[in-house]
Amino acid sequence: MRECNESTTDKRILRRPFVYPLFIRCFVVLLLSACGPTADPVILGTASAATHPAATESTISSVSRQEIAIPDEGGGHVPEGEEVTYQHYPPASGKHYPVTLQYGLYEGEDVPAEYWVHSLEHGAIVVLYQCDQPCPDLVKSLGDMLDSFPESKWGNRKIVIVPYSRMATPLMAVAWNVQLPLEQFDPQALIDFYARHVDQGPEDVP
Repeated sequence: MRECNESTTDKRILRRPFVYPLFIRCFVVLLLSACGPTADPVILGTASAATHPAATESTISSVSRQEIAIPDEGGGHVPEGEEVTYQHYPPASGKHYPVTLQYGLYEGEDVPAEYWVHSLEHGAIVVLYQCDQPCPDLVKSLGDMLDSFPESKWGNRKIVIVPYSRMATPLMAVAWNVQLPLEQFDPQALIDFYARHVDQGPEDVP
């Protein structure tokens, strides 16, 4: 894994590092739940395109119009390979690995959140997808739209598309502290979300 902030349309496969067995992770989640309530996500309401000229009211998704504000979990680095326990899954902030992902599409096993949370910190948009069965058509559709995302202010496309199964919907767009769940593939909704939130992470870098 190397740090690279240049736009790419190549499909890259990231091998997942060792993680603890599922029953241990489930025990940790139950233990944390018993310790008391955490801040709840806040529904922001119908997505608006007014914040960016590349998004228009007529193109807002009819599938899922509600963005969700996720409570900030801070930041900071942990050693690569160490598993972070987030308060919210999928996370939209929090501790992460010191390396970032190349921009582009990833396929195969789940990409650990500790990689792409760092991308969020840099103002990138992450699109998460999950498939109960192999879904080559969805993966191809996601890959085909990479060049459709507008360039960031740095002249690159700050988009990361990764498989991730710990969520309730098949697709989700994520920015720093903001999420847009989608029940089905909606390219315009993804582009609009990207246009509204790209370059808005806490670190202003390419």
